[in-house]
Parts: sequence; structure tokens; C-alpha cells
Amino acid sequence: MWFFAAFAVDGYASAGNILSGKLSGAKQFETLIELSQRLTKKAVLVGLIMAGLGGLFYKSVGVIFTLDPKVLEDFYEVFWIVLAMQPLCAITFVFDGIFKGLGKMKALRNVLFAATFFVFIPALLLGHYLELKLHGILWAFTLWIVARGVPLVVKFRKQFLPQARKH
Repeated sequence: MWFFAAFAVDGYASAGNILSGKLSGAKQFETLIELSQRLTKKAVLVGLIMAGLGGLFYKSVGVIFTLDPKVLEDFYEVFWIVLAMQPLCAITFVFDGIFKGLGKMKALRNVLFAATFFVFIPALLLGHYLELKLHGILWAFTLWIVARGVPLVVKFRKQFLPQARKH
């Protein structure tokens, strides 16, 4: 489900990738801001739809992969976390695409390293220490997605909102 939703949102990330570089190069910063807002809204909507479909077919999704009662029990305990993170993933993936299109690979690398080493790994270790099992892993992934997305949104707005106001 997580990967399927990621592929569904990937088209918006690709649009951000393709168009953001073009708009930035043409100094069309207002349009670039509008693009980021439109892509984010559409991608979040796709994330919400995916989460809604996952919620609607909550019990059916697990049996696609296994009929083992213990595995299904564990799956049903944590699948809601995967569903809840879909809109957050959408925002992060869109801004990943935008930053790639802008050629801001250094910023992407730095955010990825910081999110991984200062958020994901500590959250994963804390989850292990607290014996949260799958819950701990999925919460670590959720925090990692947020720790990747928030800085990208902030950096983007900080850089391009002032430029959009000038033009």
C-alpha cells in the first residue's frame, strides 16, 4: 500500500521536478509558488484517497498477502499508521521532486542525512528500547518522512516567497 501510494503521488513529484527548474530559470517565481501549492494539494488529496481506500478495505488488504492469523493480527495493529502517513508522504515526495528540478541536490542530501541520522535512527533505537516492535519501526518512518518534508517546505518558501513578491 505504501509503495502503491508512493507511485500514485510520484507523478506529481515528477511534474514538480520538470516544471520547477523551468520556472525558476525563467524567474517565474510566483508561478513556481503556485505550482508547489497546486501539486501539494493534489498529492495530499491522492494520499488521503489512498488512506481512505486502505481504511475502507482495511481487513481485505492483509489477506492479499497472507492468511497467517498471527501475521494478520500484527498487520491490523499497525496498518493504520501506514495509512495515516500517506498525506505526509505526499508532501515530502512533491518537494523532493521540486528540489530535484531546482538542482538543489546539496539541500536534499543534507535534509536526508539529517532526517536519517538525527530523527529516524534515534526514533528506531528508542522504539526498539521501548519494545514497540512494528509500531516503533513505522513511527520512525513517519517521523523520518516529516523530518524530510518540513525542512524542504520551509527552505522552499523561505527562498522563493520573497522572490515572488519582488516580481
